[in-house]
Amino acid sequence: MEYIDNLPAMDLMRSEKMTFVQLIIPAESAHRAVSYLGDLGLLQFRDVKRCAEMSRKLRFFKDQIHKAGIVSSVHPVLQPDLELEELEIQLAEHEHELIEINHNSEKLRQTYNELLEFKMVLQKAGSFLVSSNSHLAEERELDDHVFSNDDYADTASLLEKEMRSGLPNQSGLRFVSGIISKSKVLRFERMLFRATRGNMLFNQAPADERILDPISTERVLSRLSELETTLDAGIRHRNMALSNIESQLAKWMNRVRREKAVYDTLNMLNFDVTKKCLVGEGWCPLFAKTQIQEALQRATLDSNSQVGIIIHAMDAVELPPTYIRTNRFTNAFQEIVDAYGALVHQVLAYRGCFT
Repeated sequence: MEYIDNLPAMDLMRSEKMTFVQLIIPAESAHRAVSYLGDLGLLQFRDVKRCAEMSRKLRFFKDQIHKAGIVSSVHPVLQPDLELEELEIQLAEHEHELIEINHNSEKLRQTYNELLEFKMVLQKAGSFLVSSNSHLAEERELDDHVFSNDDYADTASLLEKEMRSGLPNQSGLRFVSGIISKSKVLRFERMLFRATRGNMLFNQAPADERILDPISTERVLSRLSELETTLDAGIRHRNMALSNIESQLAKWMNRVRREKAVYDTLNMLNFDVTKKCLVGEGWCPLFAKTQIQEALQRATLDSNSQVGIIIHAMDAVELPPTYIRTNRFTNAFQEIVDAYGALVHQVLAYRGCFT
């Protein structure tokens, strides 16, 4: 019954009667007055860099939380409301911390990838070079066996001895190893073939296997292990910082959005002749004038202003905006009607005649 008693009285017109008012607000009460009027939501004013920057930082936090895969907390941590200056300083500190963490993580990740590629090169090229060295050792052993024959040594010519002495250094073989994308292997092989005029041996191996070679990659593996530990610690610190931000992100976004709306509304006001008061004009429902006056009185008391806020009705030539009073039940139906277009002021409430 209490909910039914609080329903607005039936009227022939769908929208409420509007009145045009002018507000004269002292400068020290302007912010609080506009904030309270915004909570009331019954006054439309006629016709910001600081809040826009804070909104950008909050969007940056939201993107970082989404990339980190942190789940939003159902019940945010309750903390006392911060002043706008304190919130701005806190957001700047969090942004600086996150940017520094991301920069350090990027450098560590780049070093880690370089060492990982180096380890793969040592693993893959090591097995190929070991097999080549074994074949070369067999050839040298065979040559030494041939040249060590006593009968042949007596009859060997000087040319053969010269070839024997120059055998280890006359091959001139060189090798190149590294990591390359699979899509560029054919072009790289063709380029090497043309550069060496076909005098080359190309060997490739996939780099997705984990073949351990403790002799040649011991130092690389130790550095990789240290980098992995550092990266894990950095990721944990970053996730912890993002979790602390996420617990207050919704509250901060609501506060910044509210402050931005207040300053946008203050930009609609003009100074009076003395430059000590702000003058604004707007439309409000006729029934809400008392509530608006109470909100303005509360703003005057909370801001410790010695001068009260003046509000008085004025005559206007222009057509008033449309305001339709709804409740929790009728609001859903009114949103469906508004989807087809806004009605003009004081349209006949024909729905009561047919329903």
